[in-house]
Amino acid sequence: MVGKTSLRIGSLLLIIKTIFMQEKKQSVVGLMIGLLLILGIFVFHPFTQTAKVGDAFGSYIPVNVSTSSTASTVSSLILGASSARRYAIFVNDGANTVYLSAMGTSTANKGIRLEANGGRYEINTLNPIISAIYAITATSTSNITITASQ
Repeated sequence: MVGKTSLRIGSLLLIIKTIFMQEKKQSVVGLMIGLLLILGIFVFHPFTQTAKVGDAFGSYIPVNVSTSSTASTVSSLILGASSARRYAIFVNDGANTVYLSAMGTSTANKGIRLEANGGRYEINTLNPIISAIYAITATSTSNITITASQ
């Protein structure tokens, strides 16, 4: 980025020098043209841009929920329904397989399977689910991290 900045400023100085050399005097008009060029470069070609987190289409997505939940052998609600949901990711941080359901209470060995130690499932603009999400394990418990946005 520094190279582009130096190139723009160098080009601008060359233009200003050429204007002054042709007129053989530092006129007010030449000075005003130079200042307008400088202003135009900084206004219409900003040197910095704000980084944004985006979905599959590059849209900005604010994170509204970042939490964890424990799945056990009893079906439990891990993320409530939201008609405004744009994104969610569920990561199984535990040592047991977890099953997710978006159609009411979950049942072990049925539904969306999250493998142990890092299995994940993502809801996004290509896979929109706005209903409540439930989780269950076949044996013991497992921790699930959840990040969601609207």
